[in-house]
Amino acid sequence: LLKILQLNLNHCEAVQDLLAQTVKELKVDAVIIADQYRNLPGPAWVTDSTNKLAAIWACGEHPFQQTMAKPELGFVRVKIKGVHLYSCYIPPRTDDEFGAILDRIVTDAKERSPVAIAGDFKAWAVEWGSKKTNWRGQSLLEAFAVLDLQLLNDDELPTFI
Repeated sequence: LLKILQLNLNHCEAVQDLLAQTVKELKVDAVIIADQYRNLPGPAWVTDSTNKLAAIWACGEHPFQQTMAKPELGFVRVKIKGVHLYSCYIPPRTDDEFGAILDRIVTDAKERSPVAIAGDFKAWAVEWGSKKTNWRGQSLLEAFAVLDLQLLNDDELPTFI
């Protein structure tokens, strides 16, 4: 079993500082991060191509078995304990690139199994508890249907796919 925490740090130093303590208390194996304040040094931390939108931190006993040779805009993938984890952050300012980024995620994930895709897509859909579905939410639902992914959240919990 792999224990994963996912959150958007909103580029906040205090929130990122609290993350280390939270990881200890919850005994987390990996953290899927969006909008980090800073990157940690060393091989246990990987980021997307911008070094600021998406990151994954292998903070437990299990190191990365594999990382992307070339991280992408808005997402990064690793393999930990046999699972391919994706950290994604596609902020509103990237509306023009949303579809292309989503296509690259799907293309990359099609080649792997099992996968867990999480992050902040700034997407709304009634399927995960939003009051309405926006165009990003519809695009996300369609893209992930191609991968036959199971939605793991409901309207009672924070959202992730």
